[in-house]
Amino acid sequence: MTKKIVCITGIFLFLTVFVFTACDSFYSNSWGSSRKYDPANIKLNADNVDSWIELAVGNPELAKALTEKIKGMVKNMPDGAERAKLQAAGVTLAIEASGLGTILLSNMDQLSDIMDGGDGTDDIVNLLDGLQGDFKKSGGSGAAKDLAEIVKPAGKDFNNPPKFDQSYADDANASDVGQAILMLTMAVMEQQGKDTSIFEEASDINELGIGLGMDENRNVITGDGSTAEAKALAAYLNLINNDPSDKYGSNPVTSGIKDIFNL
Repeated sequence: MTKKIVCITGIFLFLTVFVFTACDSFYSNSWGSSRKYDPANIKLNADNVDSWIELAVGNPELAKALTEKIKGMVKNMPDGAERAKLQAAGVTLAIEASGLGTILLSNMDQLSDIMDGGDGTDDIVNLLDGLQGDFKKSGGSGAAKDLAEIVKPAGKDFNNPPKFDQSYADDANASDVGQAILMLTMAVMEQQGKDTSIFEEASDINELGIGLGMDENRNVITGDGSTAEAKALAAYLNLINNDPSDKYGSNPVTSGIKDIFNL
């Protein structure tokens, strides 16, 4: 079992414990009965978006509708504080709509067993397969796509690595960034049709796996034809890798992610 596999299971376990103690009311209801919401009928703006986030707790269908609403709002909005606040809110809501917390909690026993010494590679692969299946079942791939379209970074090639507008980069929350990276990683893994390849030690320092690489300045880059999710993932990795304030280095999840990707 590689060091990277150990790290990813540790991050999943940390997130499981965190969400269980911090916001278990949401996750106890995430996959329950739900109703449909029309984004067109939602009156949302930067001033009231925090109230909408509170209403979406425990209501993944509302979170999904709010995510759709924000996705449409920020599409042609100029960069700046208002757009950045809506983008950050959209990320929070996309995470909520994805069912990520429920996935973590439903696999908590396996995560705990592995961290307590069940370190066989087969156990890890089975766990990752189960997480991936739950992610797909919960609509996580769609939520990851929505998230990627909301944050939509600039840059897409070797000479222009994907990076976020500075207003959003400054506004991004470390906890949400960590969960967004996990969501986007799972979505890109599904698109690539791979299982544990991203967690294996790369034979070349410039190859991170699942279509990601590094340039000579250690910026994460994407290949030709990369999806919006892959570009957003690269931008998030660049965000935590270029962190003069140490906001991400001092967060257990994002600092662990830096180790996973050898940033």
